[in-house]
Amino acid sequence: MIQLYKLLTIGFLGLSVMFISCNGGSSENTANATAETPAAQQATFPTPPTDFLQDIYERVDYIDFVFDKTNFSVSVSDKANAQRNVTYLSQDAVKDINCTPYMGRMYFSSEGVEIAVAQMHYSDNCKYFIFVDKHQRPKYACLMSEAALAFFENIFSRVQAQ
Repeated sequence: MIQLYKLLTIGFLGLSVMFISCNGGSSENTANATAETPAAQQATFPTPPTDFLQDIYERVDYIDFVFDKTNFSVSVSDKANAQRNVTYLSQDAVKDINCTPYMGRMYFSSEGVEIAVAQMHYSDNCKYFIFVDKHQRPKYACLMSEAALAFFENIFSRVQAQ
């Protein structure tokens, strides 16, 4: 009986040591994996598909640029100018979408019906759009074109001059 007790005790101690050493190695691997993950991943969304942008271009006849925390907005009410404003959307991917908050939204309409909405992010290091679905969930992201940058610079310089 004493030998069985010694055998069980030794077996239990051996399993305990093995279990503790295995867990220790596992937590190191988990710590290493966790440490590497943030550096390897940056938040982003896919670029808008060509057919999505083409659909907006063909149908849009009115755009509202609504700027949060300001007392102004910009509306484009003729089809040719609205289509020109669609060229503000590039198909260049946004590498990191961590700029918050957005400065406003760009509402695209066709015959009085909203067809797309994009959040406008415009700050020193962030110049991009994020398209949202009807539930305001991010769907696509794209960088602003050179024409968009010139448009926003022009608007903000006019507002500051007043």
